[in-house]
Amino acid sequence: MASRLAQLANQLAPDANAIKKSDYAVLEQPIGTTRRLRVACVGAGMSGMNMIRTLRLHLTNYEHVVYEKNPQVGGTWYENRYPGCKCDVPSHNYQFSWRPNPEWSEFFSPASEIQEYLCRVCEEEKMGEVIKFEHLVNRAEWREETGTWRLSVLNQRTNETFEDYCHFLLDGSGILNNWKWPAIPGLHDFQGTLLHTANWANDFSWHGKTVAVIGNGSSGVQVLPEAQKARTFATLELLAQGAGEGIMNEIELDEDGKFSARQVEKFKSDPAFTTSSSSLWKRWSMETFQSLTMLQTQKNTEFAKQMQQNAKAYMTAALNGDERLCNAMIPDFELGCRRLTPGVGYLESLSESNVTVVTDPIVKIVAGGLETSAGQTIVVDAIICATGFDVSFRPRFPIIGRKGNLQDTWSQNLPKAYMSCAVPTFPNFFTFLGPNAPIGHGSVFTITEHIAKYLTRIIKKCQTENIKAIEPSQRAVDDLFEHIQAFMPRTSWAGNCISWFKNGTVDGPVTALHPGSRIHFFHMLESFRGEDWEYTYLEGRNRFAYLGNGYSTKELGEGTRLGTWMSRTSCRCLGKPSPTITTPTPTNAKPRASGGPEPEEPFSVDHVESEATQQVTKARERKLLRKVDLYVLPWICITYALSLIDRTNIAAAKISGMEKDLNLTGNKYSIALLIFFITYILTEIPSNAILRRIGPRTYLTIMPATIYVITCWYKRHEVQQRLAIWFVSGSVISGFTGILSYGLSQMEGQGGLRGWRWIFIIPGLVTIIATVPVWLFVSDFPEKARWLKPEESQLLRERLSRDSGEDISAEVDTKQGFKEALKDWKVYVLGSIFGFNVALSQILTTPPYIFSAIVSIGTGMIADRVKLRSPFIVAYSMLRQFAVPVQTVCGGIGGIVGSLVFRAQDYPGYRPGLYATFACMAVNAIIAGCLALYFWGQNKKADNEGVVLEGVPGFRYTL
Repeated sequence: MASRLAQLANQLAPDANAIKKSDYAVLEQPIGTTRRLRVACVGAGMSGMNMIRTLRLHLTNYEHVVYEKNPQVGGTWYENRYPGCKCDVPSHNYQFSWRPNPEWSEFFSPASEIQEYLCRVCEEEKMGEVIKFEHLVNRAEWREETGTWRLSVLNQRTNETFEDYCHFLLDGSGILNNWKWPAIPGLHDFQGTLLHTANWANDFSWHGKTVAVIGNGSSGVQVLPEAQKARTFATLELLAQGAGEGIMNEIELDEDGKFSARQVEKFKSDPAFTTSSSSLWKRWSMETFQSLTMLQTQKNTEFAKQMQQNAKAYMTAALNGDERLCNAMIPDFELGCRRLTPGVGYLESLSESNVTVVTDPIVKIVAGGLETSAGQTIVVDAIICATGFDVSFRPRFPIIGRKGNLQDTWSQNLPKAYMSCAVPTFPNFFTFLGPNAPIGHGSVFTITEHIAKYLTRIIKKCQTENIKAIEPSQRAVDDLFEHIQAFMPRTSWAGNCISWFKNGTVDGPVTALHPGSRIHFFHMLESFRGEDWEYTYLEGRNRFAYLGNGYSTKELGEGTRLGTWMSRTSCRCLGKPSPTITTPTPTNAKPRASGGPEPEEPFSVDHVESEATQQVTKARERKLLRKVDLYVLPWICITYALSLIDRTNIAAAKISGMEKDLNLTGNKYSIALLIFFITYILTEIPSNAILRRIGPRTYLTIMPATIYVITCWYKRHEVQQRLAIWFVSGSVISGFTGILSYGLSQMEGQGGLRGWRWIFIIPGLVTIIATVPVWLFVSDFPEKARWLKPEESQLLRERLSRDSGEDISAEVDTKQGFKEALKDWKVYVLGSIFGFNVALSQILTTPPYIFSAIVSIGTGMIADRVKLRSPFIVAYSMLRQFAVPVQTVCGGIGGIVGSLVFRAQDYPGYRPGLYATFACMAVNAIIAGCLALYFWGQNKKADNEGVVLEGVPGFRYTL
């Protein structure tokens, strides 16, 4: 029986050989480790500002840049300055929840006051540290190989265009930002003053003028009462039917309709003001009003019918019961079909004697005014177009994703988005207030706060779970769109009216509003539906690689209590205080400005990058650096030493009889040396371009190519020490060339050849043979290194990108790089320095190499440690490929000069050559010092004024 059981056990046991083997390796990092990310945002309106604060509160180990085309924050509130421009949401709701302002002067704040508020918040929160003003993003293109967006940005101050990159691209440019002229024939033939409310001329005066206002949307409703107050002209209102409703309130106003001084003091002294808990605040809270707004948009409900009657009664009273105006202004479509606008004083203005309402369609604009379909010609001095914005959701600049341009996608098809903020085939791209966002659901401030938190959760998930790219699935977006379109017919938003909710159509689908209340939208964003997304992992990794080495960042931080898994309730039951985790403040977190409320509690589970995590990352970097040193430096040193021996053995051959055999009398020997340098000059400049194209394994021969390869593997302040090791290793080996040459010269007569010929033949053969191991073991560039594990390759790319401010694996434009190098005066100045140095090197035919090695390596180590190195090393890859060989070409010219200055007739003192060399050294020192001062000044400008150096954001010259 026992044997039978054993037999069954063997049959049922899994075959160990059947278990699939893989090269998967556990990442040596704790769960919760954050990889370095760069986030770029387009626009510094309320969306961009909210994102700055949210990222600071909930993200670590990241870089953030915001590109704003205007000179200030504010977006639409910076651009819309027309008279009467106000918000149509009560002031105390139209603000950041984390920065309430008790000093609003009016119930509906004027645009100038909102703009001042936004600028004040920007300054107090130090948001200008990450905002680049007057920078216009022209293009964004997804790079699949690196998992980054490549941006083209125009610096409008200097009119220079540069490139930037980011892992996540956020579009906060807004939908009410791209204003448009009305499509009326002959509009620009008008010879009077032509204005648009979103592009207002501050010096325009309408006193004494006849003015036509085209449009009665939110802008037209606000600008008309201001125009009418002048009472010195006639205003013609050309419009379709609209609707407005007064908002009743219980607050104290002065005779001008503004908050009284006593009311403002009440707001300032109310201890419950910031929490919205006072009874007064609750009574006129817009949050409650918005709930009613959702109710009134539901078709055929008693509440909606009552609201429709109330609105009609209000409008009739405001129009003084004028039958003609009532017929023209009171619509027959449902309340809410078009955006509700308070429009204080608008309806009353239409009854004034200096206002004429014209409802006949405009046929065309002529030089002196307008012509209507009724054949009437209306002569005016100015036309104000209150005709709104391009609300098609089409981005203002090309955004090229995996399958095309988002401009085309949303122009040729109905605009669709996941939760209003993400789009299929556009990975790591998010937009604020995209298709079917709750734009008409009250304060946009609060809405963007919730979107910012939602997006930050997604970014954090990618940052901590090794997700390279994330995008919503097409199926999820299609399903959501199907639900939206099935829901909308039950609301007045889909009613029979022309509305920008439907992109200016009567019966088009509603693409501008969320299918529910604002609370419904917030509730929807509370949960991240992972099943709706598609993921691409770093280096094709196992999706669970982020689990790491079995430890958590939550247990490694200093002061961490390992009982944090217990709930606070459990701890109270035990009679003990609930456990806490003491973690350091993130290095990029900003101090909270005084006067505001405490930051809200972190949302979801927050991964904390503790000091221990940072130490783990530093240890991984040190280990990686040692590995790179082992695999890269030896081969670079060997190839350079062999190349140097080949170039220096001509001196040994001269001593061994070459000069006599070849009759190199007089200056002939110097001319022979000169020929060597001419060939170097002709091949130096294209060397790095060729090397980048075919790789170091094939073309690791010429000195500048070697320098370029080193800079591709190490950070800026790690380069000098490696360059010193590389240079000295070759020099030391070549220092023994004399001994080697002496031995080879003793082969005199072997094979019928003179000894000096063997000095060339044997080292030449060694060099040729060495190409085999070089081909087998030398790696082209970091992204192609086979000896690096996937996680090591990723870490290497991240640390280099973080150091240089560029995407190291991005494709380089060879022609553009060559042009940039030719135009850069700094390259020629550096080249002149190199030239003087090579001239000096012609003297030292037998230098004290060991002493040189000690000094060079020591100097390199000190330079890397103190991060001070002059002259600078060009860091931008495209420019660096050509800058280094140009400098070396100048060095070659210096070699030619050196070979001619040290003449045979000056033996033994060579005083003219020495004097020339000392003069060159002095000039060299002066030029290097001036360059260091210049670079220091440029770095200071970049730090203090946001100037972009070398077209690379974050780049700094190395001194």
